[in-house]
Amino acid sequence: MHLSNVISIVLTAYWTILVVELIGDKAIYTITSLASRYSPSSVYTGITVAFMGKMLVAVLFAQLLLRVPVDISAGVSAAILLVTAAALWMKPSGPSSLAQIGDGPSSSSSNGCVIAFAAIFFSEWGDVGQLSTAALSAQYRMPVAIWMGATAALMTKGLLALTLGAQLRRLIPNRALRIAAAGSCCVLGAIAMRTALFR
Repeated sequence: MHLSNVISIVLTAYWTILVVELIGDKAIYTITSLASRYSPSSVYTGITVAFMGKMLVAVLFAQLLLRVPVDISAGVSAAILLVTAAALWMKPSGPSSLAQIGDGPSSSSSNGCVIAFAAIFFSEWGDVGQLSTAALSAQYRMPVAIWMGATAALMTKGLLALTLGAQLRRLIPNRALRIAAAGSCCVLGAIAMRTALFR
């Protein structure tokens, strides 16, 4: 296979997954909420590992993933989002001044990394991004190229959400961010639960 073909497949996967993820995915709101409460670097580390893992599953188990029932996927997503909301709510309020906003103590950074990983990795299995990745993998039969393109697209989406979350962190008081972050995860969890129960 020529290098130009591989690059073409990577770019096809990147563009396809980026568009479907930006249009119809709830993870962008979860990432923005997490970035408003935890250090952006720890959140980005956690979501990057989660995205890599989810896309690896998508390309390795393409046919199986296409058969995951929507109600099971939505139920797991609901539970994870509600646990994430609780974690965001219980996190103590941090400093409010710009000079103190940074990566903070290492325990807070590791907590942010673990919570971000769990919130992304364990939610929305069989979503439009994974299904698109699985379909591309089945169509082109180049799992490494599809995995690279899809993961890069998700990392781009994550970076956009982190940027928004970091800006909110600078402009809005911590108490309001805490309420908004936990509330948005609760709303997304309720939407996923509704999908699981009433589909």
